[in-house]
Amino acid sequence: MADKPDEMEDRLERFYAAERKYHALPIPAGMPRDRIVDFVKKHADAKLPPRSTYKLSGLAIFYGLGETVEDFDAMLNKRETEAADYARSTYAMIANCWIGDNGEVAATQTYFQKTLHRAEVQRDKFLMASVCDALGPMEGTDNLRKWIQAEIDKLKERIADMEAQGNEGGASAERARLADTDEFLRFDVPVIDDANAVRKQLEQIEDDATLIRRLTALYLGDDKDSNANLEPWAGLRLVYMGREKRTVGGRIGAEFMTRAKRYEPKDPKKQDELDHRRARCLRGADFFGAALTPEDQEWLEGQVDRGTDLIALRPEWEYPTREPEPDPPGGGA
Repeated sequence: MADKPDEMEDRLERFYAAERKYHALPIPAGMPRDRIVDFVKKHADAKLPPRSTYKLSGLAIFYGLGETVEDFDAMLNKRETEAADYARSTYAMIANCWIGDNGEVAATQTYFQKTLHRAEVQRDKFLMASVCDALGPMEGTDNLRKWIQAEIDKLKERIADMEAQGNEGGASAERARLADTDEFLRFDVPVIDDANAVRKQLEQIEDDATLIRRLTALYLGDDKDSNANLEPWAGLRLVYMGREKRTVGGRIGAEFMTRAKRYEPKDPKKQDELDHRRARCLRGADFFGAALTPEDQEWLEGQVDRGTDLIALRPEWEYPTREPEPDPPGGGA
């Protein structure tokens, strides 16, 4: 049974007020789009704390709210000075990467490139990398790499100066920063490159059935090209495909049911993994309107739902209500 209007609002407000530091906060799915538009517009503000912007961004992306681009644009005022400012801008840029038209996404890309000149690598590298990932192949990682490499060069110069001055304590601290930054460049950034390469391949697939199979496998982490960045991206692409074409939604649900069967066999060596993927498949099938068998439904109800699957309805999800804690250093949500 669908939520009543007042129940919808209460559900959204509980999601928006919930503390997420130690809890999964799944997007409230299955709600009327116009209610989500109104909710985002009601709460959007250029001075929101990062945690609130993160949640509004998540709603806008999941529901594809192109009408709210201007609300996120208003947060991009080129006045970032504190960590929280860069976090807020990051979530606004990521939203517009998903919900904007070609011109709006291009404007977001330009804003991102200019933001790199203002942001601090040590504090903001993960935030900037997340925007770079959202922009995808159109941006690539060249600008991100140059920004990080410039910081590495500066660190090396500072270390040399400190060593020449006999400041071993200061040099040691800078060497630790250098190692961390170099590791980020060598290991984290290539994950974006790998994801972009796969996204380029998928852009060439014209057959819906083939694309659905690849996206479903990537979402489940069960594809030869799976990586951490591609799982949520593939999930959102499936949600968008299902929204754009209702018949496609039915085919996605059927694909999830087919894959759920693959994970039914018993294997003591990897039973947890099989059960986890089967549960994700059944939640995905239910999301796209596929009819679960009574046996599947009973089995799924016995599985622990940690709230981390993107594609799931969860109308009865209980959002944590304790008071939120202050934002951590770095402006995290």
